[in-house]
Amino acid sequence: MMLRPWRSNSLARLSIWKAASPVTPCIRLAVRFFASIFNLLGSLSVQSKYNIMVWKKRVSDNWLRVANLSELPTEGLGHAVKAHGLDLALFRWNDRVYAIEDLCPHLGFPLSEGIMQAGEVICSWHGWHVRLEDGTCRREKERAKVYECEVREEEVFVLLNH
Repeated sequence: MMLRPWRSNSLARLSIWKAASPVTPCIRLAVRFFASIFNLLGSLSVQSKYNIMVWKKRVSDNWLRVANLSELPTEGLGHAVKAHGLDLALFRWNDRVYAIEDLCPHLGFPLSEGIMQAGEVICSWHGWHVRLEDGTCRREKERAKVYECEVREEEVFVLLNH
């Protein structure tokens, strides 16, 4: 028996799904309808300032909230976060927030523990310089993966493009 994603295994075992009565399509339609309503409600949130419902971008858009702006340290220091199984390092520089893979391309040391100077993260293990804008290293071909980052209403969002 092939199951559809909107049906759970327990519903598929019920005899109502197997019956050939005219009521069965109505029940299936009702289940689909309520499942879609609950799915929509997951993308709504209440904005506390105005107490109104606001549509937020869903995870399917690949934008993911990773931190609050107040959690990030001042310029020069990194902040490690984990998002959907990815280790990211967040840095502030020139009134922007940058998100970069939290692994040095050289030997995998966490870049969030490095120091940022002039738009580059200096790995504190072997001193490799990694540019925040594109992830390139000074003298090497390796590069760290860089993620697009936005600040919306004091919250940091990262575009997961994989």
